[in-house]
Amino acid sequence: MRKFFIRIIGILGSFMFLMSVIPLSVSAAELPEPAHSKTVALNEDGTYTLTLDVTGEVISETNGKPADILLIVDTSGSMGNKLEGDTRLGKVQKLVSHLAKNVLWEGSGNQMAVVSFHGSKDSSENPEAWNDSQDVQDWTNSASAVASAVNSFWADGGTNWEAGFREGKMKLDKLGTDRTDSKKYVIFLSDGNPTFYYDENGITQGDGKNTTDTEVSHASAAAQLITGTTFYSVGIGGNTDRMQSLAAVMDGTYKNGTATTALDQIFAEIESQIVKNYKGVTISDTLSTYADIVNPNQYVLSAAYADGTEAVVPEGTSVTYDDIAKKITWTFPADYALKKDVIYSIRFTIQASQEAKNAYVSAGRKYPHTGDAGTGEISDGKEGFYSNDAAEVTYNGNSACYPMPVIQVKVQNITELPKAGGPGVLWLYALGIGVMGFAGSLLIIQKRRQQCESRRFV
Repeated sequence: MRKFFIRIIGILGSFMFLMSVIPLSVSAAELPEPAHSKTVALNEDGTYTLTLDVTGEVISETNGKPADILLIVDTSGSMGNKLEGDTRLGKVQKLVSHLAKNVLWEGSGNQMAVVSFHGSKDSSENPEAWNDSQDVQDWTNSASAVASAVNSFWADGGTNWEAGFREGKMKLDKLGTDRTDSKKYVIFLSDGNPTFYYDENGITQGDGKNTTDTEVSHASAAAQLITGTTFYSVGIGGNTDRMQSLAAVMDGTYKNGTATTALDQIFAEIESQIVKNYKGVTISDTLSTYADIVNPNQYVLSAAYADGTEAVVPEGTSVTYDDIAKKITWTFPADYALKKDVIYSIRFTIQASQEAKNAYVSAGRKYPHTGDAGTGEISDGKEGFYSNDAAEVTYNGNSACYPMPVIQVKVQNITELPKAGGPGVLWLYALGIGVMGFAGSLLIIQKRRQQCESRRFV
């Protein structure tokens, strides 16, 4: 019988080990865990400073190839119409500037260029030809240059799609043979169907108000000269029904942004096809029974590069503390992407709890835990009490576990537990503590296994 129980215990132990090392979920292979760390430092007053950080990164989605992104932007008069507190053009300016910041980073090899179009009919005796489009920004890897270019736009005139595609074709041709290995994207942005077109001499034709098959066929023919690209046709409010058929002709994707939220989502989708970055980020730390936060309203948020150069903590960030769960959470704005190589940190002060002191004395001044590697000088490989039950960073619907630091206690003038019940009661008391501690450890194992992949808790 004894051998039977030993065998059962062995099987259960093996099962628990396997469960602890097999991942319960698989993160997107193209977006690995962000670099993150957690450390603890002892303060002069006997308290501790906990620091949790995460580092931003941007990953190309173009299979190692650089990206060339061409924007063809409608600047017709209707782009000055209101769209939820802004103008249609103003909204495009903000979205394009944001896109440039996230896809043009140092060393990415990515480039952007911008052309614009409108439409105006010259009734003079010698009208100008091919003049409904502008080469606004040549190919550049500077996000600020792109932002400056689109912010120079103003809304005026009618809508000549053909002019925009003709200018865009020349811009792509300008890449020549130097960028044959690049992945090319065209983002066509307009708030209405075409009302002008070019005749064979480049003179603008049409009434500027109505759309006929002539305007559409001219635009379609010019667009189809653009080949070898991933094409997006994005409506910015207004009547854009012909944009959907244009996307079909181009074997591209049509998106209709009739509201600010829809446009935000559209640009986020486009961005995600070019690069992957960390969004929807939260950093949370649930303190263990052995640690108490000193003041939940006192914490320090920071953002900086590894060389110490300051960066910006995003506006709209929030920090909350749940007294019951003993959990502090830093929540980033939902649409905020961590900037490449920026280290975002939160620091707050904790102290050893009375429970930690009691457990230390009852165990004969011994500690049950060992600090994980990289958790600070007083913790790395040192004995102590874990400061937290769980700590994680969440991103893009995934999560990663922080290492677990330990803290120590200072107990003076206490040599043993009270003897009110004699040795027998002390034995039962110690046994009760052991049973509860073991049960608590199992619950922690289960909780941490659900939260963190491939981590074994002993």
